[in-house]
Amino acid sequence: QLSLTQQELDMIRKDTNFTPEQVERLHRRFRKIDADQSGTITKDELMELPELAMNPLLDRFIDIFDVDSNKNIDFVEFVTALSVFSEEANREEKLKFAFR
Repeated sequence: QLSLTQQELDMIRKDTNFTPEQVERLHRRFRKIDADQSGTITKDELMELPELAMNPLLDRFIDIFDVDSNKNIDFVEFVTALSVFSEEANREEKLKFAFR
């Protein structure tokens, strides 16, 4: 999918701390990481990123982002997890995420 629908944008905006512009930017980045354009990011695709390729915590990263435990990260999982790291995220959100 090349762009998000208004409904998808509204849902993500409601559930995250990102502006619509930030969501669009994250969606473009997600599509670049999703090399096979399957709509999900796999461990192999993440290992193509130099900053993650040698990271010993990559499996843990996937476990935390992959809410439905299917070993793939879809865009909603991706943007929801990243939202916790935004400046607008409150302390409680960050603590919940840290202890998943």
